[in-house]
Amino acid sequence: MKLIKELGPKGTKSSRRAYGLFECPICKTEVEKPLTHGKRNKSCGNPACRKAVFTPNPHNLGNKNDSKKTDKPHYRNLQEQYRLLSKRYTLSAQFKSFDMFYSVMSSEYCRLKDQANNNKITLSVLSEEPIGKYNCKWEKVSTKTNVDYSKYKEEGLYHSKMLADELGTAHIRIKKYIGKLYNASLIGEFKDETIIISGKRSFPVDVFILTKDDYVTVTKTWKASTIKNKSSSVYLITSCSLTKIGIASDVNKRLGTLKGANASPVELTYSKEINNAAKIEKYLHNKYAENNVHHERFDLIEEQVQEIIEYLDKQ
Repeated sequence: MKLIKELGPKGTKSSRRAYGLFECPICKTEVEKPLTHGKRNKSCGNPACRKAVFTPNPHNLGNKNDSKKTDKPHYRNLQEQYRLLSKRYTLSAQFKSFDMFYSVMSSEYCRLKDQANNNKITLSVLSEEPIGKYNCKWEKVSTKTNVDYSKYKEEGLYHSKMLADELGTAHIRIKKYIGKLYNASLIGEFKDETIIISGKRSFPVDVFILTKDDYVTVTKTWKASTIKNKSSSVYLITSCSLTKIGIASDVNKRLGTLKGANASPVELTYSKEINNAAKIEKYLHNKYAENNVHHERFDLIEEQVQEIIEYLDKQ
């Protein structure tokens, strides 16, 4: 912003700062800010002014204006595969950057993805040498498992698919939960009906084989966490003329956290406990995307806030 004049130091001895009077280039109002802040900021901080001077980061895939990269087929899937690959292995000069990896590996990935049906695609590493085009390849991995659970019970082992069926949830959800609970220390996969249990993360994790003690632990903790987090509340919290649309299992705790992190007044406008809170939140975020200022904060007029409240009352 444009500096009009310096106002000198202000504050206590322990936190004195040099202040100045600045002019906002958008609304032309004069605002008083620390010199370092005013010279760095592009606007006065008003939501409308902030939105007017906002410029998206071209390297951030979350920005709507970044259409050049996201138009590429399966770009984000391959980006995640590259992230995992570079984290676990040493890469050769062929895969020095993601763009190089994409140009070499994308065509085969897209071809297999079109033929995959209900199968997922994984990158199989053929040797421990620096990873390049010639020692890795894409493979289709079946997500369907028709397993005779009784033979594992006889050996005192339990298959994660059986656990998912008993708990009435999707296999992928119970796999993620077990991986998080044990930090992916017990990983198993099927090869020619032989159980393979290893102490390191596979690529990807197909199934978990658990001992009886682990099976009991996972069952108890899953049921306890499901009961505890059975439903969440959708809330509307207002601060600095912006409305935050979010979800929380404990709205009062979330409100206290936001009050501690904001110098401006924070008020709870509305909250309601809903079973499908995450879906409702996503629907509202998409509906009012044009009013989005930052993350979950929206610049809404009173009629729009009332419209959201009436919609939530019907749920």
